[in-house]
Amino acid sequence: YGAPLNEKFSHMMRAFLLVFLFVLSCFSTNPGLQTTLTQNGLNFAKTVALEILNQKVQNLDLPPQQGVTDVTLLGSISWSTSNTVLHSVVSVSYTHLTLPTIYT
Repeated sequence: YGAPLNEKFSHMMRAFLLVFLFVLSCFSTNPGLQTTLTQNGLNFAKTVALEILNQKVQNLDLPPQQGVTDVTLLGSISWSTSNTVLHSVVSVSYTHLTLPTIYT
């Protein structure tokens, strides 16, 4: 949060470049790039994504929503929302990304 704007931009550009190269290599018949994702890399991407998401959704007005949901033992429940404003997105400790264990 306290990092200078140039440093944040640099981190975002590196993350964008990595994702772009990864997507580009997926469409190649003979990819010329091989990369390894680490847990630290995933955590960094999550941090950058949350910062960008918070900038985009700050004080976002959501349209009214309504629906009907069937709940076991209770039956049908009607619900609706109105005047909903999203102020920020937060990350809680139990929502971290984890790399699967791959055996070769």
